[in-house]
Amino acid sequence: MLIEAIQPVALKSAKGDDEYLAVVQGFGDIPDTNVQLPVLAHVGVTAWLVQSADFQLIEQQINRGFPVPCG
Repeated sequence: MLIEAIQPVALKSAKGDDEYLAVVQGFGDIPDTNVQLPVLAHVGVTAWLVQSADFQLIEQQINRGFPVPCG
């Protein structure tokens, strides 16, 4: 899970996915980026949406140690 890779202590329970889902549902619909970004901020992870990334940028971020979820 992205959060566990970036900020291992953000989700405290053994079922971090369930904990995250509960937070998401408090903000809105799961697939909505406008929901996911504030939820990530809520658990202490700074994230942003980039819709113009190319493979070079993705590889650059991964090489810097940042997970890059892609759709």
